[in-house]
Amino acid sequence: MQKSAKNVTVEMMNLSEESKSLLEGIPLLTVIMMARHHRLAPDKDKVCAGRIFYKKFGKIKGWVRRDIYPYGRRSDISNSIVRLGCEVNRYLKREDLIKDDADFCNNQRFVISSKIWALRNSALTSSPILHSDNKYSYWSLACHLDCDQYESWEGYSDQALTKIDEFLISHLSPYNYELLSYRYGLKDGKFVSRKDVAAKFGFNNETTAANYERKALKELHESLDDFLALTEIA
Repeated sequence: MQKSAKNVTVEMMNLSEESKSLLEGIPLLTVIMMARHHRLAPDKDKVCAGRIFYKKFGKIKGWVRRDIYPYGRRSDISNSIVRLGCEVNRYLKREDLIKDDADFCNNQRFVISSKIWALRNSALTSSPILHSDNKYSYWSLACHLDCDQYESWEGYSDQALTKIDEFLISHLSPYNYELLSYRYGLKDGKFVSRKDVAAKFGFNNETTAANYERKALKELHESLDDFLALTEIA
């Protein structure tokens, strides 16, 4: 039987009494998924971890903002959140219930799926992507996965990838299809910079490359609803 975070209990995690107290009234699975999505210490700095935790659970716990940041300094609660994050991460790593960069970037199908997800997000706004590193794309996708998907989803199936590619070919001009495929790494899973796009397509500068990317995204935006349905994670 495959391990699942759904079966984890507070007692199993051997948490400190302080952390157990912090979890009262808070869904444990939600906290686990925050850790899996790198939204809980130690992956975030202390201030960021406290802010994220407060935003999500402040009303449940009845905190006010000054409980987290009294007079601009970290409070005991904020430090407790950091300790909780460390304890949760330690347990998940020990039980092999959390993934790291290698788990994602060594899975080529997941990496390519993350590039499709990046294109999906860009098509929503018809805005060129601002990031060009792999980590952004696969963590952006991972943060949209629920517990079951995080534990078992390996990326779009080969059949789904073929359908997505056929959709792009049929709804984009050959030029725009080539541009977006190259820019987003839809074939090899590697983003390229606007500078590289400019060099390949003979643009004068990166601004021109961004303008052509924007035009291509606008063309894809015309079939947005169908593209979103096709790329939805089952």
